[in-house]
Amino acid sequence: MASHRFIRASLIALLTFSFGLSWVITGPITPLIVEDLDINQATAGLLLSIVFFVHAIFGIPSSLLIGLIGLKMRITLGALVGSAPILTFLIPDSFIFLLALRACHAFGFMILFTTVGPLFMRWFRPSELPVVNGIFVVSGILGTIVSSAIIAQLSETLGWPKALSIFGAITLFAATIWIIFGKDEKRPEANQGHLSKQLWGLLRDRKTILVIIGDAGPLALLTACFAWLPSFYHQVHNMSLTHTGWVMALIQFTGLLSLSLATFLTKRIKRRRPFIIFPGIIIGFAGFASIFLSNHLGIYMAVSLLGFCCWFYLPALLTIPMDLYPNNPRIVSLFSALILSIAGSASVISPFTVGAISDLTGSLVPGLSIFAILAWSLGIAGILLPETGPSSKPTGN
Repeated sequence: MASHRFIRASLIALLTFSFGLSWVITGPITPLIVEDLDINQATAGLLLSIVFFVHAIFGIPSSLLIGLIGLKMRITLGALVGSAPILTFLIPDSFIFLLALRACHAFGFMILFTTVGPLFMRWFRPSELPVVNGIFVVSGILGTIVSSAIIAQLSETLGWPKALSIFGAITLFAATIWIIFGKDEKRPEANQGHLSKQLWGLLRDRKTILVIIGDAGPLALLTACFAWLPSFYHQVHNMSLTHTGWVMALIQFTGLLSLSLATFLTKRIKRRRPFIIFPGIIIGFAGFASIFLSNHLGIYMAVSLLGFCCWFYLPALLTIPMDLYPNNPRIVSLFSALILSIAGSASVISPFTVGAISDLTGSLVPGLSIFAILAWSLGIAGILLPETGPSSKPTGN
Protein backbone atom coordinates (compact mmCIF):
# COMPACT_ATOMS: atom_id res chain seq x y z
CA MET A 1 0.00 0.00 0.00
CA ALA A 2 2.84 2.39 0.84
CA SER A 3 4.42 1.69 -2.54
CA HIS A 4 1.14 2.64 -4.25
CA ARG A 5 1.12 5.95 -2.42
CA PHE A 6 4.62 6.81 -3.56
CA ILE A 7 3.87 5.69 -7.12
CA ARG A 8 0.95 8.12 -7.19
CA ALA A 9 3.19 10.82 -5.72
CA SER A 10 5.68 10.15 -8.52
CA LEU A 11 2.92 10.89 -11.03
CA ILE A 12 2.39 14.26 -9.32
CA ALA A 13 6.15 14.81 -9.45
CA LEU A 14 6.15 14.13 -13.20
CA LEU A 15 3.35 16.63 -13.70
CA THR A 16 5.13 19.23 -11.59
CA PHE A 17 8.36 18.69 -13.54
CA SER A 18 6.50 19.28 -16.81
CA PHE A 19 4.97 22.49 -15.45
CA GLY A 20 8.40 23.62 -14.28
CA LEU A 21 9.67 23.41 -17.84
CA SER A 22 7.51 26.41 -18.78
CA TRP A 23 7.45 28.42 -15.53
CA VAL A 24 10.24 30.92 -16.20
CA ILE A 25 11.16 29.85 -19.71
CA THR A 26 10.73 33.32 -21.23
CA GLY A 27 13.49 34.91 -19.12
CA PRO A 28 16.54 33.61 -21.01
CA ILE A 29 14.95 34.38 -24.41
CA THR A 30 13.42 37.78 -23.56
CA PRO A 31 15.78 39.65 -25.95
CA LEU A 32 14.63 37.39 -28.80
CA ILE A 33 10.97 37.91 -27.98
CA VAL A 34 11.43 41.69 -27.62
CA GLU A 35 13.11 41.85 -31.02
CA ASP A 36 10.73 39.53 -32.89
CA LEU A 37 7.50 41.00 -31.47
CA ASP A 38 8.76 44.61 -31.35
CA ILE A 39 7.78 45.23 -27.73
CA ASN A 40 9.43 47.22 -24.94
CA GLN A 41 10.98 45.92 -21.71
CA ALA A 42 7.94 46.65 -19.52
CA THR A 43 5.65 44.78 -21.91
CA ALA A 44 8.02 41.79 -21.99
CA GLY A 45 7.89 41.70 -18.19
CA LEU A 46 4.21 40.82 -18.45
CA LEU A 47 5.15 37.34 -19.69
CA LEU A 48 6.14 36.47 -16.11
CA SER A 49 3.76 38.87 -14.37
CA ILE A 50 0.76 37.23 -16.04
CA VAL A 51 1.54 33.97 -14.25
CA PHE A 52 1.15 35.53 -10.83
CA PHE A 53 -1.70 37.77 -11.94
CA VAL A 54 -3.71 34.63 -12.73
CA HIS A 55 -2.77 33.18 -9.34
CA ALA A 56 -3.82 36.39 -7.60
CA ILE A 57 -7.21 36.60 -9.31
CA PHE A 58 -8.25 32.95 -9.51
CA GLY A 59 -6.41 31.26 -6.63
CA ILE A 60 -9.20 31.50 -4.08
CA PRO A 61 -12.07 30.73 -6.52
CA SER A 62 -10.25 27.61 -7.72
CA SER A 63 -10.04 26.27 -4.17
CA LEU A 64 -13.84 26.28 -4.02
CA LEU A 65 -13.80 23.20 -6.24
CA ILE A 66 -12.45 21.11 -3.35
CA GLY A 67 -15.32 18.85 -2.35
CA LEU A 68 -17.30 19.65 -5.51
CA ILE A 69 -15.27 17.53 -7.93
CA GLY A 70 -12.81 14.73 -7.26
CA LEU A 71 -9.16 15.52 -6.65
CA LYS A 72 -8.09 13.38 -9.61
CA MET A 73 -10.43 15.33 -11.88
CA ARG A 74 -9.10 18.65 -10.54
CA ILE A 75 -5.53 17.64 -11.32
CA THR A 76 -6.55 16.33 -14.75
CA LEU A 77 -8.23 19.65 -15.52
CA GLY A 78 -5.19 21.61 -14.34
CA ALA A 79 -2.79 19.47 -16.35
CA LEU A 80 -4.76 19.79 -19.59
CA VAL A 81 -5.17 23.55 -19.26
CA GLY A 82 -1.52 23.87 -18.25
CA SER A 83 -0.36 22.25 -21.48
CA ALA A 84 -1.60 25.28 -23.46
CA PRO A 85 1.95 26.43 -24.47
CA ILE A 86 1.94 23.54 -26.95
CA LEU A 87 -0.03 25.91 -29.22
CA THR A 88 2.62 28.67 -29.30
CA PHE A 89 3.78 27.77 -32.80
CA LEU A 90 0.31 28.45 -34.26
CA ILE A 91 0.49 32.28 -34.03
CA PRO A 92 4.16 33.05 -33.35
CA ASP A 93 3.93 36.78 -34.15
CA SER A 94 1.17 37.65 -31.65
CA PHE A 95 2.16 38.88 -28.19
CA ILE A 96 -1.47 38.69 -26.99
CA PHE A 97 -1.69 35.04 -28.02
CA LEU A 98 1.58 34.25 -26.25
CA LEU A 99 0.35 36.07 -23.13
CA ALA A 100 -2.93 34.12 -23.20
CA LEU A 101 -1.09 30.80 -23.39
CA ARG A 102 1.08 31.83 -20.45
CA ALA A 103 -2.10 32.67 -18.52
CA CYS A 104 -3.59 29.24 -19.26
CA HIS A 105 -0.40 27.56 -18.11
CA ALA A 106 -0.52 29.57 -14.87
CA PHE A 107 -4.18 28.67 -14.32
CA GLY A 108 -3.39 24.98 -14.73
CA PHE A 109 -0.56 25.12 -12.20
CA MET A 110 -2.75 27.01 -9.75
CA ILE A 111 -5.27 24.17 -9.82
CA LEU A 112 -2.49 21.64 -9.28
CA PHE A 113 -0.93 23.61 -6.40
CA THR A 114 -4.18 24.03 -4.48
CA THR A 115 -5.04 20.33 -4.90
CA VAL A 116 -1.83 18.53 -3.93
CA GLY A 117 -2.06 19.58 -0.26
CA PRO A 118 -5.38 17.81 0.40
CA LEU A 119 -4.20 14.91 -1.78
CA PHE A 120 -0.95 14.46 0.16
CA MET A 121 -2.88 14.66 3.44
CA ARG A 122 -4.93 11.66 2.27
CA TRP A 123 -1.94 9.67 1.09
CA PHE A 124 0.76 10.36 3.70
CA ARG A 125 1.26 10.49 7.46
CA PRO A 126 1.93 13.92 9.04
CA SER A 127 5.60 13.04 9.59
CA GLU A 128 5.98 12.38 5.85
CA LEU A 129 4.37 15.63 4.67
CA PRO A 130 7.50 17.86 4.75
CA VAL A 131 9.30 15.25 2.63
CA VAL A 132 6.59 14.93 -0.03
CA ASN A 133 6.15 18.71 -0.08
CA GLY A 134 9.89 18.96 -0.71
CA ILE A 135 9.70 16.39 -3.51
CA PHE A 136 6.80 18.35 -5.05
CA VAL A 137 8.86 21.55 -5.18
CA VAL A 138 12.06 19.75 -6.24
CA SER A 139 10.26 18.29 -9.25
CA GLY A 140 9.23 21.74 -10.42
CA ILE A 141 12.73 23.12 -9.95
CA LEU A 142 14.19 20.25 -11.98
CA GLY A 143 11.93 21.32 -14.82
CA THR A 144 13.08 24.93 -14.63
CA ILE A 145 16.73 23.83 -14.56
CA VAL A 146 16.33 21.76 -17.71
CA SER A 147 14.43 24.41 -19.65
CA SER A 148 16.65 27.32 -18.56
CA ALA A 149 19.76 25.39 -19.58
CA ILE A 150 18.61 24.52 -23.09
CA ILE A 151 15.96 27.06 -24.13
CA ALA A 152 18.36 29.59 -25.68
CA GLN A 153 20.15 27.00 -27.79
CA LEU A 154 16.89 25.29 -28.71
CA SER A 155 15.41 28.65 -29.73
CA GLU A 156 18.39 29.45 -31.92
CA THR A 157 17.97 26.09 -33.65
CA LEU A 158 14.18 25.82 -33.99
CA GLY A 159 12.95 29.31 -33.15
CA TRP A 160 11.50 30.23 -29.76
CA PRO A 161 7.81 29.52 -30.68
CA LYS A 162 8.55 25.89 -31.53
CA ALA A 163 10.78 25.55 -28.47
CA LEU A 164 7.96 26.74 -26.19
CA SER A 165 5.56 24.35 -27.94
CA ILE A 166 7.85 21.39 -27.24
CA PHE A 167 7.75 22.02 -23.50
CA GLY A 168 3.96 22.38 -23.62
CA ALA A 169 3.79 19.00 -25.35
CA ILE A 170 5.69 17.43 -22.44
CA THR A 171 3.03 18.73 -20.04
CA LEU A 172 0.34 17.17 -22.23
CA PHE A 173 2.23 13.87 -22.12
CA ALA A 174 2.43 14.01 -18.32
CA ALA A 175 -1.30 14.78 -18.19
CA THR A 176 -2.01 11.70 -20.28
CA ILE A 177 0.04 9.52 -17.91
CA TRP A 178 -1.89 10.94 -14.95
CA ILE A 179 -5.25 10.30 -16.63
CA ILE A 180 -4.33 6.66 -17.22
CA PHE A 181 -2.65 5.80 -13.92
CA GLY A 182 -3.66 8.46 -11.39
CA LYS A 183 -6.07 7.50 -8.63
CA ASP A 184 -7.78 9.20 -5.72
CA GLU A 185 -9.02 7.54 -2.55
CA LYS A 186 -12.57 8.64 -1.77
CA ARG A 187 -12.71 9.74 1.85
CA PRO A 188 -15.20 11.92 3.70
CA GLU A 189 -13.90 15.34 4.72
CA ALA A 190 -14.87 16.56 8.15
CA ASN A 191 -14.93 20.03 9.71
CA GLN A 192 -15.71 21.81 6.46
CA GLY A 193 -17.83 24.66 7.78
CA HIS A 194 -18.90 27.70 5.80
CA LEU A 195 -16.25 28.74 3.30
CA SER A 196 -16.64 32.50 3.74
CA LYS A 197 -16.17 32.14 7.50
CA GLN A 198 -13.10 29.97 6.96
CA LEU A 199 -11.64 32.50 4.52
CA TRP A 200 -12.30 35.41 6.85
CA GLY A 201 -10.83 33.47 9.75
CA LEU A 202 -7.64 32.80 7.80
CA LEU A 203 -7.30 36.42 6.72
CA ARG A 204 -7.62 37.56 10.34
CA ASP A 205 -5.05 35.04 11.57
CA ARG A 206 -1.64 36.58 12.26
CA LYS A 207 0.10 33.33 11.31
CA THR A 208 -1.55 33.33 7.87
CA ILE A 209 -0.48 36.92 7.22
CA LEU A 210 3.10 36.23 8.29
CA VAL A 211 3.36 33.15 6.06
CA ILE A 212 2.05 35.12 3.09
CA ILE A 213 4.30 38.14 3.69
CA GLY A 214 7.28 35.88 4.28
CA ASP A 215 6.82 34.16 0.94
CA ALA A 216 5.95 37.32 -1.01
CA GLY A 217 9.36 39.01 -0.78
CA PRO A 218 11.54 36.13 -2.01
CA LEU A 219 9.02 35.19 -4.69
CA ALA A 220 8.92 38.75 -6.03
CA LEU A 221 12.73 38.96 -6.09
CA LEU A 222 13.10 35.56 -7.74
CA THR A 223 10.52 36.43 -10.40
CA ALA A 224 12.23 39.73 -11.13
CA CYS A 225 15.60 37.97 -11.40
CA PHE A 226 14.29 35.31 -13.76
CA ALA A 227 12.69 38.00 -15.89
CA TRP A 228 15.58 40.47 -16.04
CA LEU A 229 18.93 39.06 -14.86
CA PRO A 230 19.47 37.32 -18.24
CA SER A 231 18.95 40.64 -20.06
CA PHE A 232 21.05 42.47 -17.45
CA TYR A 233 23.98 40.09 -17.77
CA HIS A 234 23.64 40.07 -21.56
CA GLN A 235 23.67 43.87 -21.81
CA VAL A 236 26.07 44.82 -19.01
CA HIS A 237 28.46 41.86 -18.79
CA ASN A 238 28.36 40.80 -22.47
CA MET A 239 27.22 37.27 -21.68
CA SER A 240 25.66 35.34 -24.54
CA LEU A 241 22.01 34.31 -24.18
CA THR A 242 23.10 30.69 -23.85
CA HIS A 243 25.50 31.73 -21.07
CA THR A 244 22.77 33.65 -19.22
CA GLY A 245 20.50 30.63 -19.55
CA TRP A 246 23.10 28.54 -17.76
CA VAL A 247 23.39 31.19 -15.03
CA MET A 248 19.63 30.99 -14.49
CA ALA A 249 19.93 27.21 -14.41
CA LEU A 250 22.61 27.63 -11.72
CA ILE A 251 20.12 29.52 -9.54
CA GLN A 252 17.69 26.67 -9.88
CA PHE A 253 20.33 23.95 -9.45
CA THR A 254 21.45 25.38 -6.12
CA GLY A 255 17.77 25.76 -5.26
CA LEU A 256 17.37 22.08 -6.00
CA LEU A 257 20.29 21.24 -3.71
CA SER A 258 18.88 23.43 -0.93
CA LEU A 259 15.45 21.82 -1.31
CA SER A 260 16.98 18.37 -1.11
CA LEU A 261 18.90 19.37 2.01
CA ALA A 262 15.84 20.99 3.59
CA THR A 263 13.69 17.95 2.79
CA PHE A 264 16.28 15.71 4.49
CA LEU A 265 16.59 17.98 7.52
CA THR A 266 12.84 18.44 8.08
CA LYS A 267 12.63 14.72 8.87
CA ARG A 268 15.13 15.20 11.69
CA ILE A 269 14.52 18.75 12.90
CA LYS A 270 10.95 18.96 14.17
CA ARG A 271 10.79 22.74 13.90
CA ARG A 272 9.77 25.04 11.05
CA ARG A 273 11.12 28.49 12.01
CA PRO A 274 14.86 27.79 11.56
CA PHE A 275 14.21 26.85 7.93
CA ILE A 276 12.61 30.27 7.40
CA ILE A 277 14.82 32.54 9.51
CA PHE A 278 18.21 31.31 8.25
CA PRO A 279 17.67 31.95 4.51
CA GLY A 280 15.54 35.00 5.34
CA ILE A 281 18.54 36.79 6.83
CA ILE A 282 20.87 36.02 3.92
CA ILE A 283 18.55 36.47 0.93
CA GLY A 284 18.74 40.26 0.58
CA PHE A 285 22.54 40.23 0.60
CA ALA A 286 22.55 37.51 -2.07
CA GLY A 287 20.19 39.59 -4.19
CA PHE A 288 22.41 42.67 -4.03
CA ALA A 289 25.52 40.61 -4.79
CA SER A 290 23.82 39.15 -7.89
CA ILE A 291 23.16 42.68 -9.11
CA PHE A 292 26.38 44.53 -8.27
CA LEU A 293 29.18 41.98 -8.65
CA SER A 294 30.84 42.16 -12.06
CA ASN A 295 33.32 39.30 -11.88
CA HIS A 296 31.84 36.16 -13.43
CA LEU A 297 32.98 33.94 -10.58
CA GLY A 298 31.45 36.35 -8.09
CA ILE A 299 28.19 36.32 -10.05
CA TYR A 300 28.12 32.52 -10.03
CA MET A 301 28.60 32.46 -6.25
CA ALA A 302 25.99 35.17 -5.68
CA VAL A 303 23.27 33.58 -7.79
CA SER A 304 24.04 30.20 -6.21
CA LEU A 305 23.45 31.69 -2.75
CA LEU A 306 20.30 33.39 -4.03
CA GLY A 307 18.97 30.09 -5.35
CA PHE A 308 19.75 28.41 -2.04
CA CYS A 309 17.86 31.01 -0.02
CA CYS A 310 14.85 31.22 -2.33
CA TRP A 311 14.01 27.53 -2.00
CA PHE A 312 15.43 26.27 1.28
CA TYR A 313 12.42 27.47 3.27
CA LEU A 314 9.68 26.05 1.04
CA PRO A 315 9.21 22.51 2.48
CA ALA A 316 8.76 23.99 5.96
CA LEU A 317 6.54 26.85 4.81
CA LEU A 318 4.23 24.62 2.74
CA THR A 319 3.84 22.28 5.71
CA ILE A 320 2.76 25.03 8.13
CA PRO A 321 -0.89 25.02 6.92
CA MET A 322 -0.95 21.24 7.36
CA ASP A 323 0.48 21.64 10.89
CA LEU A 324 -2.19 24.18 11.76
CA TYR A 325 -5.18 22.34 10.23
CA PRO A 326 -4.31 18.62 10.14
CA ASN A 327 -7.94 17.48 9.91
CA ASN A 328 -9.28 20.01 7.41
CA PRO A 329 -8.04 19.61 3.82
CA ARG A 330 -10.47 22.32 2.64
CA ILE A 331 -8.75 24.96 4.79
CA VAL A 332 -5.32 23.71 3.71
CA SER A 333 -6.38 24.16 0.07
CA LEU A 334 -7.74 27.61 0.88
CA PHE A 335 -4.52 28.51 2.71
CA SER A 336 -2.50 27.42 -0.35
CA ALA A 337 -4.78 29.52 -2.55
CA LEU A 338 -4.19 32.55 -0.33
CA ILE A 339 -0.42 32.07 -0.64
CA LEU A 340 -0.75 31.96 -4.41
CA SER A 341 -3.19 34.86 -4.56
CA ILE A 342 -1.70 37.35 -2.13
CA ALA A 343 1.99 36.46 -2.08
CA GLY A 344 1.81 35.95 -5.83
CA SER A 345 0.49 39.49 -6.27
CA ALA A 346 3.96 40.79 -5.43
CA SER A 347 5.30 38.76 -8.33
CA VAL A 348 2.70 40.28 -10.63
CA ILE A 349 4.24 43.64 -9.86
CA SER A 350 7.95 42.84 -9.81
CA PRO A 351 8.82 42.00 -13.47
CA PHE A 352 6.65 44.82 -14.83
CA THR A 353 7.99 47.29 -12.24
CA VAL A 354 11.63 46.47 -12.96
CA GLY A 355 10.99 46.77 -16.70
CA ALA A 356 9.12 50.07 -16.31
CA ILE A 357 11.86 51.57 -14.10
CA SER A 358 14.42 50.40 -16.67
CA ASP A 359 12.50 52.17 -19.44
CA LEU A 360 12.55 55.38 -17.36
CA THR A 361 16.13 55.24 -16.05
CA GLY A 362 17.91 53.18 -18.69
CA SER A 363 19.06 50.68 -16.04
CA LEU A 364 17.71 47.49 -14.51
CA VAL A 365 19.66 48.07 -11.27
CA PRO A 366 17.21 50.33 -9.37
CA GLY A 367 14.22 48.03 -9.85
CA LEU A 368 16.12 44.87 -8.99
CA SER A 369 17.56 46.55 -5.88
CA ILE A 370 14.08 47.42 -4.59
CA PHE A 371 13.04 43.79 -4.66
CA ALA A 372 16.31 42.64 -3.07
CA ILE A 373 15.37 44.79 -0.07
CA LEU A 374 11.80 43.50 0.02
CA ALA A 375 13.06 39.89 0.08
CA TRP A 376 14.07 40.38 3.73
CA SER A 377 10.37 39.95 4.54
CA LEU A 378 11.16 36.23 4.81
CA GLY A 379 13.51 36.73 7.75
CA ILE A 380 11.15 39.14 9.48
CA ALA A 381 8.23 36.73 9.13
CA GLY A 382 10.31 33.81 10.40
CA ILE A 383 11.28 35.73 13.54
CA LEU A 384 7.68 36.74 14.25
CA LEU A 385 6.02 33.39 13.45
CA PRO A 386 5.25 30.98 16.32
CA GLU A 387 6.60 27.46 16.02
CA THR A 388 4.09 25.03 14.45
CA GLY A 389 6.18 21.88 14.04
CA PRO A 390 5.77 18.60 15.97
CA SER A 391 7.98 19.93 18.76
CA SER A 392 5.37 22.60 19.56
CA LYS A 393 1.93 22.34 21.07
CA PRO A 394 -0.67 21.56 18.36
CA THR A 395 -2.49 24.64 17.04
CA GLY A 396 -5.86 24.88 15.31
CA ASN A 397 -7.83 21.94 14.03
